[in-house]
Amino acid sequence: MKKTGLYFIYFIGLLWIILIGCQRPDPNGDVPLTATTIAPTFDESGNLIPPPTPTRTPLPSYSGTPTPDSPHPTRNAADDVGLHTVSAGETLNSIAQQYNISLDVVLSLNELTAADYVFAGQQLRIPTAAAQVGPSFKIIPDGELIYGPSAQGFDVRRFVSQFANGRLLTYQETVEDRLLAGPEIVSLVAHRYSVNPRLLLAILEHRSGWVTQSNNPNTPYPVGYAKQTATGLYKQLG
Repeated sequence: MKKTGLYFIYFIGLLWIILIGCQRPDPNGDVPLTATTIAPTFDESGNLIPPPTPTRTPLPSYSGTPTPDSPHPTRNAADDVGLHTVSAGETLNSIAQQYNISLDVVLSLNELTAADYVFAGQQLRIPTAAAQVGPSFKIIPDGELIYGPSAQGFDVRRFVSQFANGRLLTYQETVEDRLLAGPEIVSLVAHRYSVNPRLLLAILEHRSGWVTQSNNPNTPYPVGYAKQTATGLYKQLG
C-alpha cells in the first residue's frame, strides 16, 4: 500500500512539471516561463519535495530595420472594375463610402453627374484595385504589426488617458453582452487578433482623430470602413 502511494505521488509530481511547460504565454502577462525537466525527489517520509521555481528568461527587445519588399508592378485601375447592384435606399455617396473611394471616381466610371439619381437594381461600375500598388518602403517592421514582445506591458487606457478630450476615452459599446469602454475594446481586439495595440490606435487616430480629439463623436464608422454590418468600434477594428 505504501509503495502504491509513492507511485501516485511520483505521477502527480511528473504531471505538475509537464503542465508548467505547456502554459500558454499571455501578451498581457509576464514573460513566458522556461521550464526545466527535473526528476521528482522525496524526503525520508516519502513526501514529494516541490521542484524549484522555474526561471524567467527575458525576451530580447527588437532592434533592426524593416525588411523591404521587391518593387511592385504598376497596375491600371481601369482594368480592375467590378459591378455593384444598387439596393433600395442607397445613394451615390453611400456607395462610394462603402467601397472607400471618392464620389468623383464613381461618377467618372459610370458617366454620371452628382445630380443624377440611382435606382434599386441598377448596376454601377466600381474599381476593385488601386491604380498604383504601394512601393517597397515599409513604415514599420513586421514585428511591430503583431501583438508581440514589443507590445508587452503597453497599457492602452493609461496611454489614452493623456488625452482628456479624446473621444475614445469616453466611448462605450456593448460587445458580446458586456458594456466596454473604448480603451478596453482596443485591448480586446489587439489580444484576440494578435495585433499591436499601438498600431490600432494609430489607425484610429489617422482615420477619425478619436484618440486625441472629439472629432465625429457620433460616427458609426470611426475607422472609415463604411458598411452597415461593420458599425461600432469593435467591428471597425476587428
